[in-house]
Amino acid sequence: MFGSTGGQDWDLLLQRLTGVLDDLQAAGVSSLSGEQELDVLRTLQAQKNRIPTVEHRLVSDIDTRGTAREHGCASTAVLLGQVLRLNPGQARDRVTAAANLGPRRGLTGQVVPPRFAQVAAAQALGVLSPAQARVITDTIDTLPDPVRAEHGQWLQQSLVEQAHTVTPVQLAQVARAMAYALDQDGVLVEEHDRHRRRGLRITRRTDGSARLEGELTALCAEALLSTLQPLAAPAPAQDGTKDPRTAGQRWHDALHDAALIALRSQQLPDCAGFAATIVLHMSPEHFDTGTGLVTTGHGAQISVPEALTLFGDARIFPVLLGHTGQIIAHSHSHRIFTERQRLAMTARDHGCSFPGCTHPPTRCQAHHVTDYTITR
Repeated sequence: MFGSTGGQDWDLLLQRLTGVLDDLQAAGVSSLSGEQELDVLRTLQAQKNRIPTVEHRLVSDIDTRGTAREHGCASTAVLLGQVLRLNPGQARDRVTAAANLGPRRGLTGQVVPPRFAQVAAAQALGVLSPAQARVITDTIDTLPDPVRAEHGQWLQQSLVEQAHTVTPVQLAQVARAMAYALDQDGVLVEEHDRHRRRGLRITRRTDGSARLEGELTALCAEALLSTLQPLAAPAPAQDGTKDPRTAGQRWHDALHDAALIALRSQQLPDCAGFAATIVLHMSPEHFDTGTGLVTTGHGAQISVPEALTLFGDARIFPVLLGHTGQIIAHSHSHRIFTERQRLAMTARDHGCSFPGCTHPPTRCQAHHVTDYTITR
């Protein structure tokens, strides 16, 4: 089924692994003493630590082969998310771990050691957990180039040794202290390194809310602070009552207001064929009753009263849908998809119409079901 490698059949190896796990699940624990149970847990953890080293080889090979494209996926992370039923963040983490700790290929196809060979070797022995491995690789990756080139190998070895006796949280504290000690002159805050490490991640929850995480350059932070600071100022009521919001809530509301101001300005670039727009999928019943949940263009669900607060800012684009979801009415026909047609398709499909694809409308392209040149 799986073929063989190094004289070993993958199917046979996986059957043996399954059999061992079946036996462990069936084994009783009542005959074990407390110390023996702890020894079993230590051994199990060591083996769990080793399993990702097999995954690293597989994921690295899948990425090198371009298997994701063969399955119609935009990236290896998307493929892993679909096949293994992982969250996007979990899938990305596995691809990153494989790139850092899995085997690599040179220009001529020869196998070269992993980027973090000492971490990979320790994990293969079971003495390093995936969480500890990530602490070490992230710490070294965030070092400035000159510091990493000079001290990276020493720091890697030192942190691997520390990981034998501390938890991931404790290891992270040690790693921060060691990284700081390597750069007393402030190289860590040099502009080009901050630029290299810049990034922003918006993680959506199932209810449509989100968590922000990121690293800002000094200029981006200055622009953001200059924009939000006046909007985040306390706003007492007309009778002088103190603003009840906490500082964090005021800064959140300032970001909200700044985003709406940017949308109203009409200075944002077009996105997927139409101007940047908050899209709300509402029915006549929503307007009549003022209750229920409204779906946004990015798949979030918000209450009707919350949605109605946007009507002073939003452009309302009605799309008449039939009982089976077909578009009954929208704007006039046009060979190139117009903004109104794009909004109609967004109301109908809520994103990519390909089965299993989770891309929002702003990431999708539009296609004629029948070629336009034939039907015009």
